[in-house]
Amino acid sequence: MNKETESMETESMETKIRETAVKGNDAMTTEAVKARMQSWIDRLHLEVHTEGGWFSEVYAAPAEYGSSKDGRVMGGTIYFLLGQEDVSHFHVIDCDEIWYFHEGCGVALWLLNPDGTCECRKLGCGEGEEPMVVVPKGAIFGAENLDPEGYTLMSCATMPNFHYEGFRLVDQKELLEKFPKEEKLIRRMAFAHTDGQKELHSL
Repeated sequence: MNKETESMETESMETKIRETAVKGNDAMTTEAVKARMQSWIDRLHLEVHTEGGWFSEVYAAPAEYGSSKDGRVMGGTIYFLLGQEDVSHFHVIDCDEIWYFHEGCGVALWLLNPDGTCECRKLGCGEGEEPMVVVPKGAIFGAENLDPEGYTLMSCATMPNFHYEGFRLVDQKELLEKFPKEEKLIRRMAFAHTDGQKELHSL
C-alpha cells in the first residue's frame, strides 16, 4: 500500500467516525469510540480531571471585564470529555456551571439539591434531551454517559470563573446521610473516600 492510498483510507475512516459520532454511538464499535476519544484528547490537549473524565481550560474572562467579590474574573470555560465508563463523580462548586453538548451519546447530569431533592437532566440532542443544562451554585452534581459504551464531548462554562478552592468532592458517607433514598445512585456516582485517588482508565 502506497502512502497516498494509506492516507485516503485513514481520512475515510476518520470521516466515518465523525459521521457516526454526531448521530450518537449506536453505529460505532468500541475501537472507533476509543479512536475518536483519543483524537479529541490529543487535539484539545485534554488531561485527566480529579472528578473523573478529561478536561482542558480554554478561556478565562479578561480582568477588565470585572471580577467577583472574592477577586475572580467573571467567567471561564473548559472542554470536558467523558469516555465510556468514565464518571464525573459527585462534587460541589461555588459558582454556576453551564454544560454545552458537542458530540457523542449525551450524559445524564444528576443533581442533589440543597432542598433534599434529586434531579436528572439529560444533556444531548436526542428526544427528551437538552443541548444546554445549567447547574446552579451549591448543587451537588455528577454525570455519566447515557450509553456506557459511548462517549460525550462537552464544554462547561462557569460564572464567576472556577477555582479549586471552591471545588469539593463529596463522598458516599456524607451523601447517604443527606440523601438516604438515593443509595443506589450515590454508590455508583460518588467516591467511597474523597482522600483517595481514582483509578485511572487507560485507552
